[in-house]
Amino acid sequence: GFVHCGTTNSPELGYSPTTENKIRGPVHNPWGLAHSAGGSSGGGAAAVSSGMVPVAHASDGGGSIRIPASCNGLVGLKTSRDRVPSGPDAGDPLCGLAVEFVVSRSVRDSAAALDAVAGADPGATGMPVPPDKSFLESIATPPRRLRIGWTAQPTSGATPDPDSVAAVQGAVTLLQSLGHTVIEEAPQFDWEAFLGQIHIIWTSSTAFLVDLLSMITGRKPGLDTLEAVTLACYEEGKRHSAAELIRAIEYGNKISRLYGAFFGTVDILVTPTMGRPPALLGDLNQDRAGLSAMDWTRQVFSYSPFTPVFNTTGQPAISLPLYWTASGLPLGVQFATKMGGEALLLQLAAEIEAAQPWAGRKPPVHASTF
Repeated sequence: GFVHCGTTNSPELGYSPTTENKIRGPVHNPWGLAHSAGGSSGGGAAAVSSGMVPVAHASDGGGSIRIPASCNGLVGLKTSRDRVPSGPDAGDPLCGLAVEFVVSRSVRDSAAALDAVAGADPGATGMPVPPDKSFLESIATPPRRLRIGWTAQPTSGATPDPDSVAAVQGAVTLLQSLGHTVIEEAPQFDWEAFLGQIHIIWTSSTAFLVDLLSMITGRKPGLDTLEAVTLACYEEGKRHSAAELIRAIEYGNKISRLYGAFFGTVDILVTPTMGRPPALLGDLNQDRAGLSAMDWTRQVFSYSPFTPVFNTTGQPAISLPLYWTASGLPLGVQFATKMGGEALLLQLAAEIEAAQPWAGRKPPVHASTF
């Protein structure tokens, strides 16, 4: 039932939290043209935010649905692993970290889109338990009163951005006014170990994809075919052994068990979606000479320290547009829950949207202004 309109811009190989590349140039944020629209699904998010289309395809291997949703004032749901099929040419992309879905302007549209695309395709190796009723039907009923944990502190120990803190604190106040029990609590883990293991998965997957594209196109990897940081990630990924990759995946299992236990004590976890408001264009440069692969991963994780863990656990997480900075830039709040819990997540999101609507907000650059 979708009418497909065209393609949108993305960063090279999707390996960036901003959409700026040498071929098409940067995607400008409709809320502030000097700022990033996020990545990797920044082109689609800018198209939705500016009123070009109601929904746009997006994918998320470390935050690439939720980051653009946060930057553009949109709803961005990263679904549970295997909720939306990725076959037949892929099983669990990015060693299970990546999922495919959409960004939209409303909880209703995301629920309806999930009804349209959820479900295992033939031969799928996994599938979360199907909901009792459609996701669109589910959001008509408010959730039960929930026990909700929250934090604004990055696990890295970095000083949280004041706007990110304010965004979460506003959400906490709203949740309390709706009758939910809210406590400041979140899982703790070794940030450096987590970053290092995810880095192995990302760079190894980059090496696989670049070699595949090289085979298809007959073009060799180099600075004439790849941006500088992408090439550095490719070259490092080629050096990782199979044992290192398996060890990285197994480390992810430990994080999944930690969060699985946590969601046995709370229903929802609330965090900022990003570590700070949308960056200025040029701040995160995938073609900057001299950056090592790990330098780049650190930049990505510093910019968005709250999203990647739910790619590792496979649990669903949604970014909602609940905060705007003094300069008028959106900053999302992330809500996550246990594996397969999209119905509960969407129910809560719908209740929040009804209590603090965002539909009336439009960016300065919007189809209705022309």
